[in-house]
Amino acid sequence: MAYVAISQALVNEIEQNINRMKERERNQLPSPATEMKVNHDNPIATNIVWGEFAHLKNTLPEDWTQCVDSIHVNITYKFNDAPRDTSFIIRANDKQFLVPHLRSNGYNSATIKVYEDHPFVQQFASALVEHKRTIDELNVKWADIKEQVIKFLRSAKSLNEALKLWPALALYISDSYISRVNDKVSRGATVSKAAEILAQMKTDNITAAAVSAKLS
Repeated sequence: MAYVAISQALVNEIEQNINRMKERERNQLPSPATEMKVNHDNPIATNIVWGEFAHLKNTLPEDWTQCVDSIHVNITYKFNDAPRDTSFIIRANDKQFLVPHLRSNGYNSATIKVYEDHPFVQQFASALVEHKRTIDELNVKWADIKEQVIKFLRSAKSLNEALKLWPALALYISDSYISRVNDKVSRGATVSKAAEILAQMKTDNITAAAVSAKLS
């Protein structure tokens, strides 16, 4: 084996490879609906905007209302006990929606804030919320993988030692680096603390994630 140092360029390339694996897995997810089109007087739009005050819709003074092309339903959901947001859009299919004076979202639209247990979300946007939550889970999973892989890599004296201790690491490394490692044999390498760190890693999960990403 030819000696290959743990350079910043190698670390950066492995991080990029991990990011690409994450995006590949993310792109395999089915895309949920993020918007719908309805007529301006459709009960779906009326209920999400006016709720229990729908009966007042056509009785309010004109300067208390506005007309918009779209309604952005800003949905707050929980992930790991922290609030996250996503947006579902209702677009007018014919005339504009009549709404109270609301916070503008730009482009002649209005924003309605709801939580994921709102009936509208349960009926029309539950797939979107679950999609966003799945992406959050993927982000956490791959961030953990990146942290463990880079920590192990930096603890090794060389890429040669890292691959000797954990051959599956090659799944995260470009062929050019593997070729350099295999160029010729070197002797007398001492073992660093990488073996100790490797023993603490969930290598089966990390290896499985890379194999799955490469096969997708």
